[in-house]
Amino acid sequence: MNFDYLRDEAPEAIERVLILRAHPEARAMASVLTIAMLVLLSAWVIGDIRVREERSSLAQARTYLAHSSIDADKVLARARHLRAWLSLDRRIRAIRISGAATARSIAAAANTLPLDAWLTSIRYDGTGYSVMGRAVGLGGVADALHAYRSIRLIAAGSPDARTTRVVDFEAYVSDR
Repeated sequence: MNFDYLRDEAPEAIERVLILRAHPEARAMASVLTIAMLVLLSAWVIGDIRVREERSSLAQARTYLAHSSIDADKVLARARHLRAWLSLDRRIRAIRISGAATARSIAAAANTLPLDAWLTSIRYDGTGYSVMGRAVGLGGVADALHAYRSIRLIAAGSPDARTTRVVDFEAYVSDR
């Protein structure tokens, strides 16, 4: 095919390809390369789509993990709170198991106090009870001491539980 650049119109793209006259081996090689490029291009497109899907699922997994870690923190906080309550329960059970008479005497000591006084600790040291507390003013202290005259904090089973009335005390007064 002859082409005159001055007189003929420009050929279309398909006609340009058809115009090429190549050796049959070159055409076969070009066909194989074209097919290989199409296969590689399709594999690249499919891989790109899969990478985008994986990134999306990774973002969802990160969001789920963030919410899960918040839930785990809440569970750990509740576990710490539960451990504190269990510790308190063990202490209360130890007091209750130590004997009904001891528990009654501690309850009597706490219930005898006037409204303007309160206990901060009760300890048994082997010879007697050490009772510590606070009161509003000296009148509250006097009322608490007067109330304690009527109860006995003596270990159950003590041979002289009915006759002992000796009380050691210490007073500390401060303005707070």
